[in-house]
Parts: sequence; C-alpha cells; structure tokens
Amino acid sequence: MEAGFDYPSGDQRRRRRVEPYRLVDSDRRWYLFAYDLDRDDWRSFRADRMTGVAARTWGFRLREAPDAATYMQEGVASRAYPHQARCLVHAPAETVRAQTPASAAVVHARGDDRCEVVSGAERLLGTVR
Repeated sequence: MEAGFDYPSGDQRRRRRVEPYRLVDSDRRWYLFAYDLDRDDWRSFRADRMTGVAARTWGFRLREAPDAATYMQEGVASRAYPHQARCLVHAPAETVRAQTPASAAVVHARGDDRCEVVSGAERLLGTVR
C-alpha cells in the first residue's frame, strides 16, 4: 500500500510517498518504518509529525526489510545525528543495555565480556552552565 503525508524537513514540510511496513514504539514515541519511494530507501518517521496522511493504493512490491526495531533504535540513538561515536566497553552487553536508555545508544555484543556502544550528537562540544 502506498501512502502519502506531509513531513517536516528543515524549515519546510514536504510530501513523502512511502510503502508503510510497521509501526515501532521507541522511548514513548511512535514511528512509522516505511520504504520511501522517492529516496529509494528505508526511512523512519515520527507519527506525531505526520500530517495530511492518505492511502493511495493497496498493492505494493515485496521488499527485503531490515529489522524494524533495530533500525529505529539506531536511527534515534545515532544515525539521525551529524556526529557519531563508537566506544568499546569492557562489560557484557546485557549489563550495559540495562543501564543505557534505548534512545541514547545502541549496544552491540562483542564477545561475552565486551560490547560496542554507538551514540550520536548534534555538536561535538557541549555547553556547560
């Protein structure tokens, strides 16, 4: 099914044409995980930012999709930001995940006693007040 909606892009709203795949919740927000027909790639969209939503057709092309939850977490924690950091932590991934909000970082196991933590930020330097 193709759908269309208006979505913020910088200081404008642009019409997006997508094939919806799945709704995913992350950190108290809902996201639409969909194939963007104009960008020819998978994208995620915050549901509360979508306006003028309308279904266009009921048919769609079967596509190989990445895991929606993993894609969303990576997007929220790092891919959406201009700067990313990867850190090797000498602790089990389960321990680090239990202490790290999903919206702050993605944790990948690198053996039984190490993990890689990936996070992003708007700026490299923060302001201390």
